[in-house]
Amino acid sequence: MSVITARGCPYRCAFCFEGGNSKNLRLRRAEDVLAEIEERLKRSTRPRYLFFCDDTFTTHPVRLKQILAGLKALREKYDFVWFCEGHPGFLVKHPELIREMIDSGMVRMQIGMESGVADVLRAYGKQASPADIKKVVELCYAEGLPQLTGNYIIGGAFESPASLAETTKTVLALLELAPGMLDISTTFIMPLPGTEIYQHPEKFGITLEDRECLTNLEDFPVNHTEALSLPEICMARSRLITAVSNKMKQQFKEGLIPKTRIYTDFKLAFNYGIAAGYLKFIYAKDPIMVAYYQKLIEYQGLLKEWHELSEWEKNNAVIQMIPDFSLLDINGFSPVELDILAGAGRFTIAETVARLNCTPADLNIPLKSLSDRYLILFSAFI
Repeated sequence: MSVITARGCPYRCAFCFEGGNSKNLRLRRAEDVLAEIEERLKRSTRPRYLFFCDDTFTTHPVRLKQILAGLKALREKYDFVWFCEGHPGFLVKHPELIREMIDSGMVRMQIGMESGVADVLRAYGKQASPADIKKVVELCYAEGLPQLTGNYIIGGAFESPASLAETTKTVLALLELAPGMLDISTTFIMPLPGTEIYQHPEKFGITLEDRECLTNLEDFPVNHTEALSLPEICMARSRLITAVSNKMKQQFKEGLIPKTRIYTDFKLAFNYGIAAGYLKFIYAKDPIMVAYYQKLIEYQGLLKEWHELSEWEKNNAVIQMIPDFSLLDINGFSPVELDILAGAGRFTIAETVARLNCTPADLNIPLKSLSDRYLILFSAFI
């Protein structure tokens, strides 16, 4: 459900159509925005995902607080979550608003990242530094924001092998700060009419080979820089995407992504249709993992993960196998693990201990292993 709360932009980023062409920022009254949202929610019969389209949703702190309070009240009556774009320069000055935004239903936010090089951001007129962007990432991760997305321009102002290396280093460092949260995207320069880059590309060390983008659908560059040819810019984007993808896979393989974040990503996908990068490119590739979280979310409160069990439940909970046996390679299981799976749905943990003639401590090891592999959950009933 797309919502527009303002037109125009007070910033003048060199690559942005809105900033390059709008004269003034025109803000709708918070009361009018909330009234529109409520009327549209009344007409909707499903859980909803509000998508605030404004480039400048976070520009005015007083108005933002009014909208957040209204959204929080509406969520007491309607099931919805929301997305917005935020400006990193604003958010570092008002870090307390991040908590308020999350409390009022924000599950995903986009901030402009553009480049890992401070001089490039200054050339764009970004009014935010790499340090500001890093701080926003840290704040959002600490506050538990499920998803933060950002875009990097490849082949932009003064791009060179050195600037690309610095940007890649910056992106990978951000991923290390926030495993499971960041959804990184990339793009090429789009010389939109009215922007500074369209009118004066030479100021940014850019030569536009196709000013009208007739050869481009955002999948191929239309410019080169003094240091990089058009094919080199294209390859640079591919290399950055690969580096980001490999880092995400490494984080998942090494268990660095908290299970609470994985659970939230699946919940947002199943309940609201919001699929972030980690889910699309890693989690969803594993049918066993998908089945595990589908059951966990479908039977929320009735099924639990191993790490959620109390000491009493670690004796009395019933073991439930999640995937169908047809999805499993039985050669990858120990005899004890196969016995546990064969008895799933019929026995409690204590009964399984007695049946296998072992100690609770001995059984905890295979139970945790099966849980970590998304094969079993636990319930209070058969």
